[in-house]
Amino acid sequence: LVHVVVCEHHESVAHIREERRKKVVCAYSGKRGAYAEQAISRYFDAADMEARPVDSFSEIFQDVIDGKADYGMVPIENSLAGSVYQNYDNFSRFEDVTIVGALTLNIRHALLGAKGAVLSDVRTVYSHPQGFTQCRRFLDAHKDWRHVDAVSTATAAELVGSDASNAFGLETQRQSVVMLKNDGTISADGAAVEKPTVYVPYVYNTGFSVSWMGGINPGTPSWTPGMDLDTLGRYFNVITDTVGEPTGDPDDSGSATYTADDIVRASAEEIAACDYVLVGMTNPYSVSYDDNYVVAWIYQMMYDSGLFFEDTTWYPVSLQYGAYTADTAREVSIGGMILPDGTRQNRSYRGNTAPDAANHGDLDALVYAAEAAGDVPVIVSMSMGRGMVWSEVEPLADVILACYNGQKEDVVAEIILGETEPNGLLVFQQPASMEAVEAQLEDVPRDMECYVDANGSTYDFAFGLNWNGVIDDARTAKYSAAPLTDITSFDYDAYAAANK
Repeated sequence: LVHVVVCEHHESVAHIREERRKKVVCAYSGKRGAYAEQAISRYFDAADMEARPVDSFSEIFQDVIDGKADYGMVPIENSLAGSVYQNYDNFSRFEDVTIVGALTLNIRHALLGAKGAVLSDVRTVYSHPQGFTQCRRFLDAHKDWRHVDAVSTATAAELVGSDASNAFGLETQRQSVVMLKNDGTISADGAAVEKPTVYVPYVYNTGFSVSWMGGINPGTPSWTPGMDLDTLGRYFNVITDTVGEPTGDPDDSGSATYTADDIVRASAEEIAACDYVLVGMTNPYSVSYDDNYVVAWIYQMMYDSGLFFEDTTWYPVSLQYGAYTADTAREVSIGGMILPDGTRQNRSYRGNTAPDAANHGDLDALVYAAEAAGDVPVIVSMSMGRGMVWSEVEPLADVILACYNGQKEDVVAEIILGETEPNGLLVFQQPASMEAVEAQLEDVPRDMECYVDANGSTYDFAFGLNWNGVIDDARTAKYSAAPLTDITSFDYDAYAAANK
């Protein structure tokens, strides 16, 4: 996981807004395809945003100061590699640049090589320094490899060769997409027609977010297609919705914002004429936070200055689209600040309610599509970065494909058309309910009650389907282990010797 922040310069942004640029520019370090560009596409409305690559973090800050960019996107924390101190220094150096938003991005690295290359061929590895740090456990097993720093991981991929890396990346995606459910709608036989017609709905997002680095951010509501329509258009005839003019409250620049009603859905007649309904969704997630939440270090400064609020209300984490009341959560939290009287702050959220997820519009789109579909099969393509409660989604879908950390339109299309057999496995358990999430033990792996779908499949660690049914191979034999619920002694010397 990497925490990235959005920064702006007060005076230059005010001037830019007066000029009413057609598109807002956000600078980032690296090349097209860098993780920072992915963060920009997630944070901003892609239709109104231009992502501008530059050569260094300091250049991002300077471009924001000079007015060449409205915003900059920079990483500051990494769950494996720690703080990106260079950008902390940049915030001190460029005093007029401030943090205005933040998000957390899942990072999934792959070692790319030219087509036909094998691991024994590798002599030199190119990556951003953070990439080397994040993958050091793997790299430590290959101490003869030379490490060469690049501006970004995307730049490193270009050094290997864009055609080869793209082909390798696509093949990697083919191995990663997980088929969770299939009622026989799709198979190796392919579609009934050469180029099927699919309905792909738009999804609404309120933009609301809460992050450790950015605090509470009301966000900007948006309407976007659930999947990339241009990519899908290479495989299907695509029917979709029509976004109207925004009718909501004005944003900071005075422009009207979108509401959940600013959409004209495809009609039931149009959908009934399709071969498939294909709903692109992103897993729901609401982080736990309190009603006084601001950026993390300011929260600590408030406490140190005696401004701590003792009547703070904490809201629960939620893995479902709809509101969730944590009636079964622990009564006393594990963590919390030490209060002036020597007791520990209780951050329990028991009995409190997490509101609808910001992307509840994903579920709304599925509900509309499923109701309008009639006999047309409904396929869900879920962009998934963590576990989720499937009871809101699974009963409405005939087929479910799970894509890790972003939609994989090419692979999803190939699977639907029978050109690629799904081969991925779940890398984390999927909870039966939020109550199951609360009941699991924090220090015991794989002890959660998992969701069971209408076909009797249990969405457990290492579960996945292919054309023949539940995958049963060397991978599942290795990873389908019983939960580690009993305390056992661990022989560190034997482990170290076995893993030299």
